[in-house]
Amino acid sequence: MKLKICLILLAVLTLSLNSYLPYESAFVENIYSQGIFQWVRRVHDFSLGRLPWPNIYILALLLFIGLIFYLKHFKRKISRLPFIWKGVKTLVLDSLVFLSFIMILFYWLWAFNYKRISFEKKNNLPKIEITEDWLFDEIQLVHDSLLALRPFTESDYNHSKVESDIRLSLAKTLPSLGYSVNGNARVREVNPKGILLIWSTAGVYLPFVSEGHIDKGLHSLTKPFTLAHEMSHGYGIGQESTCNFTAFLGCINSENKSIQYSGWLGYFRYLLSAGRRTNQVRYKRFYEEQFHNDILIDLDNIYKELQKYPDILPKLRYFLYDSYLKSHGVTEGMISYSRVIHLAASWKEKQGEF
Repeated sequence: MKLKICLILLAVLTLSLNSYLPYESAFVENIYSQGIFQWVRRVHDFSLGRLPWPNIYILALLLFIGLIFYLKHFKRKISRLPFIWKGVKTLVLDSLVFLSFIMILFYWLWAFNYKRISFEKKNNLPKIEITEDWLFDEIQLVHDSLLALRPFTESDYNHSKVESDIRLSLAKTLPSLGYSVNGNARVREVNPKGILLIWSTAGVYLPFVSEGHIDKGLHSLTKPFTLAHEMSHGYGIGQESTCNFTAFLGCINSENKSIQYSGWLGYFRYLLSAGRRTNQVRYKRFYEEQFHNDILIDLDNIYKELQKYPDILPKLRYFLYDSYLKSHGVTEGMISYSRVIHLAASWKEKQGEF
């Protein structure tokens, strides 16, 4: 009983600390993100991270076994209780202890990173407004970059090699952006195909196993960019827009042409969505007059692959994840993913190029 009470109190203290700490916190940046989290990263990457299979499978197995044992224990305990309400009290307390344990792990293994200093402030990026002309000029520039790279892309996807290449590229890219890179963050392919896509999710980082995951059902052209996004989370970046931008930079700085192509393509898809919303007439003109057929084929193939795994409860998933992001300081919620365009514009304004 004492252990249960201690876990609940520790969870309350953790949540209180998270509520007390401000966003853009130098304390979080220096003590947690650059300190405690780096040790979390090292311990995992040089122990469980060396296993040849995704640790999420081990976690799922342990949870299943634990649930079976708990139900058997609870059944025996209930049979000895004189009153039903005592059984309800026990169930509520045990559930609270389990949730407390989950909450403690979630924040101390990763989620305090939401409060660290932002990418924009780290790199002194200017705030600029994206004009329609800039947007369509950028669409044209990225389209041309894709066209130049496409003949060098490979059709086969080797996950281990791509993971290794992206890790090497991010290890060079992230320190220049103000982020520490320790250990060897892992991103695993998970089966069965579509297990994440049916929830409108291409990839996910799970703090409980300190690993990122991408759906094996993704089209091979999108896997490197998605992998780089989840690996960026693995190196302690919380904001989705920042992970999209670091994934983009990590991909285009890779020596692997296929990875470069995936990075430009991931960025291009966000630009196209913004272009459609901004000016449908201008977008249609670009689509009909300048869109190269090879790029269209790639985008169409990606769409067809996604259609194999229709969403389950998309509105509920959107609401829950949107609420989750907003509760952790991502004020734009799900829209924050597309802010990669604003980061790119600010970066080019300061640096002149990627």
